Amino acid sequence: MSGTHKMKQNAVGSKYVFWALLTAVCGVFTVLVLFTILSFIIASVDIPLYWITPLSTGAGCLAAFVSGIVLARMIGEHGMLGGFLAGLGLFALLFVASLISGQRDFTQLTVIKLIAFSCSGALGGILGINLYEKAKTRH
Repeated sequence: MSGTHKMKQNAVGSKYVFWALLTAVCGVFTVLVLFTILSFIIASVDIPLYWITPLSTGAGCLAAFVSGIVLARMIGEHGMLGGFLAGLGLFALLFVASLISGQRDFTQLTVIKLIAFSCSGALGGILGINLYEKAKTRH
């Protein structure tokens, strides 16, 4: 393999790492904003305790959706796969955070959240590719 080809491969690889990190930051920021909004709502309104889990899962899915859109718009291809991986990465970050905070249970709800985050990210990736294509055809 020639030296130029290796340099191009490394540049492409580092570009994907940059996009993955940027997407993770975007997803974490989105989920923090949504969790903050949810905490204010829960503190001000008398919400039953059994609603907290679906609301937090929905906020995480929305953050995975946004991450999928951002990643797909940046890459411009493989939107469903990129979005799926963005959702999977966001789930992994939140799962590690829950392990660090002391919740060591891997339950059926954890699997449901994994599937929901991944599917939300994949849908966001599909929408991101559609938005990317629409913007590309306008110019």
